[in-house]
Amino acid sequence: MKRLALNDLKVWLNKSDRRPMILRGARQVGKSTLVHLFCQQEGLELLELNMEIESLNSISGEDFELQRLLSEIQLKKTKYY
Repeated sequence: MKRLALNDLKVWLNKSDRRPMILRGARQVGKSTLVHLFCQQEGLELLELNMEIESLNSISGEDFELQRLLSEIQLKKTKYY
């Protein structure tokens, strides 16, 4: 099962027109572990946002701006390191 999911992620990564991916599923089934393993195998840097822990003000309003969201993520992630 894990190998099939890793292959699906590799197909997604190699698409020239790939779009953002959202992994959904029940709790404790290995979604985060799968992504960590995939990034490690492919030599990718991972920026992880857990929306159950993180709160992002820039996505809660009606006036959504991508640049504001990216700035907020950058601020949140740099304060921990």
